[in-house]
Amino acid sequence: MRRANPDLTVEIITATSHLPLTIRDFDLAVTLEEPTDSARVIKRHLTPFVLRLYATKAYLRDAPPIRSVDDLARHTLIWYVDRLMDVASLRAVHDALPVSVRVQSTNITAIWQAAAAGVGIAPIPQFIASKDSRLVHVLPDLVFTSDYWLVLPREHAYLARAQAVARVIESLVDERRQEISG
Repeated sequence: MRRANPDLTVEIITATSHLPLTIRDFDLAVTLEEPTDSARVIKRHLTPFVLRLYATKAYLRDAPPIRSVDDLARHTLIWYVDRLMDVASLRAVHDALPVSVRVQSTNITAIWQAAAAGVGIAPIPQFIASKDSRLVHVLPDLVFTSDYWLVLPREHAYLARAQAVARVIESLVDERRQEISG
């Protein structure tokens, strides 16, 4: 993408909150919630995705056994920052966990890397964790699902830069759809 569009500046911002109040703040977004303001944005469903609980073998070896969700209460959980999370699907994962989240971040990469470093147990998108040999499933039957949406403000939807990035994102999702959606 960068080779084909050398003058393009890509800003990647992660957040666990709703889209900005003004659509002038972005050209394109990948969100976890379907936008409700169809008059101002063009939205496309990208794909469902799956989150599962992961930890390292070393963490699990040295920690109390886990046979049910209730056993998680004796473990260190890693997830998003409570007070900054207002996305319903992420909140649902948090609410399903029987204990306070002791390690919190605003970024899935930090959550993933904390789990991979053996800090504790984290819900991580399957398409990320499945590529990391340091991680193993915890409670494999516990699965959380959500959806990714591609959102373009109507006033930006036909800009070449927005279309170029949208095509790359859709192509990547198409290539990895089975892995992403479980």
